[in-house]
Amino acid sequence: MDKEQPIPPDESRWSVYGKLAWENQRFLWGILDGLAKMTSGRSLTQQKIGDYFAACMDESAVEKSGGRPLKPYLDRIFRMKSKRDLPALLAGLHLATGGSGFFFVFASNQDFADSTRVIAFAGAGGLGLPDRDFYTKEDDKSKEIRARYVAHVARMFELLGDSSEAAKHEAARVMGIETTLAKASLTRTQRRDPYQLFHKMDAKGFKGAYARVRLGRLP
Repeated sequence: MDKEQPIPPDESRWSVYGKLAWENQRFLWGILDGLAKMTSGRSLTQQKIGDYFAACMDESAVEKSGGRPLKPYLDRIFRMKSKRDLPALLAGLHLATGGSGFFFVFASNQDFADSTRVIAFAGAGGLGLPDRDFYTKEDDKSKEIRARYVAHVARMFELLGDSSEAAKHEAARVMGIETTLAKASLTRTQRRDPYQLFHKMDAKGFKGAYARVRLGRLP
């Protein structure tokens, strides 16, 4: 970039497209902020959008609530007695959160072989770092990133009330599980090949494939 168009300090790269995206986000933010501040004249839909945005932007309320909003979900996890309880737990979490990538993602998209149809898609999920390479590369930078990630996860457990020692143990378990998932995932290059992403099957075939998943292999 030249002196007339420096890269902003909070961006890793910058271009006319990046600037356009930033300006569009600011424009959309203005719409949401305006709906949040309106006290009358809003439609029901505008009220829902504005109130939701206002709640998300209320940092003092978020800080005050702490981990309380997570308690119902954590309680479900703590009630697990064995890995056999995991499928029902994951189903509940996906339904409650709209599908947040717990172990897998499930959504809809155009059929790769017929763009006139929209079908269900299931894919890999469950990684906290951007993709599998962050878990499998052995260079110094990758090792440093993993160490910092484990420290971050441990800190999250501490904020939930766990002791420092327990948090370290739990963070190591999280890294172990995510590494196992990463090793079973496609590389970024492989994911560019649509033939490696598209394995069409009917509901019966999908149930059979799911039944063959062995959760006991997780660490």
